[in-house]
Amino acid sequence: MKHWYIYLAVTVSGASVLGIEILGTRIIGPFYGVSLYLWSALIGVTLAALSVGYALGGRWADRGASISRFCLLLAVAGAWICTIPWLRYPILALTERLGLRAAVLITAPALFFPPLVLLGMISPYAIRLKVSGIEYVGRTAGNLYAVSTAASVIAAIITGFYLIPSVGVSRLTFLIGSLLIVTAIVGITHRRSKAATISVFLLVPVIGGAAVKLAPDVKTDPESGVLLVEQSPYAEIRVVERDGLRYMIIDGGTHTIVDPESWMSYFPYVDVLDLVKMMLEEPGDMLLVGLGGGSVAKSFYRDGWHVDAVEIDPAVVRLAKTHFGLESREADVHLMDGRQYLIANDTQYDLVVLDAFGSSSIPFHLVTREAFELAK
Repeated sequence: MKHWYIYLAVTVSGASVLGIEILGTRIIGPFYGVSLYLWSALIGVTLAALSVGYALGGRWADRGASISRFCLLLAVAGAWICTIPWLRYPILALTERLGLRAAVLITAPALFFPPLVLLGMISPYAIRLKVSGIEYVGRTAGNLYAVSTAASVIAAIITGFYLIPSVGVSRLTFLIGSLLIVTAIVGITHRRSKAATISVFLLVPVIGGAAVKLAPDVKTDPESGVLLVEQSPYAEIRVVERDGLRYMIIDGGTHTIVDPESWMSYFPYVDVLDLVKMMLEEPGDMLLVGLGGGSVAKSFYRDGWHVDAVEIDPAVVRLAKTHFGLESREADVHLMDGRQYLIANDTQYDLVVLDAFGSSSIPFHLVTREAFELAK
């Protein structure tokens, strides 16, 4: 049993490491933005935790490696990860006054360092359990690290491309923690009876259902003003109403503010862009890179402009139409990256407006010299 189980445990732990690292951007991002600071903090915390885990795991294994201790590492890591959806709000409340850089440097290790240390201990401990002789240490270590890394790669792709948009952040976090706990239970029960192991696997759908019910995801709650919360492939998007105004909030950053009765914009930068109209003798053709809730497109359309808009996130386009009153006649929307549109399209415009913005900055590839040459 020991050999196949060790490979199973290493696979699950390796996948969990990258899954949690990517989830970190969605757990902290809506509060502080998905910025260079956040990515640096998460990558730094992950590498530091793994390095500590490798050192501790090897030393603990040399003191007497056993399957029960090995399973304990998985179980405790899983239990901590399961609590992250509940831990994040108190920790974020404590750090929000420290400023962006200090806040992410404290929040990221507080949430993720302990479980990642435990997951880092898995590989060296697994090597100690599996090795059968000194002549096989190199091969055993290579195989286990290869399996763990391959699982990490697959988990990174599946988490970012499929699981976060379809499952949700808190639920997926809870599921990862639960999977680690189930893996630990399998290791303990299989030594006693195969029937007990089968029973544990049958619990997986039950745990999945519990994740859906128990995990504290931010949910639609019209009474409190939260009209919609959605995880798109690019960001967390919220539609919120406060004091008679409707907001589109993307990863914690406000992108649109309108009166939901008239769809008039209350975001000052939209009025600033209106100044451009005075520089031209008459309305013409405009390219808008970055749609948001559609306020800029509406403003130019009302003054007689023909608007082509480019937006990379299909969820943003859909919500602009369903929650911010954007009509098809007000803009021809092209669903693609702004720079790719500039490369692929040779239409001549009288005006190009760059209104693409992430949670904390303009996407870098849209403000390079090459991007402006394409626009020109």
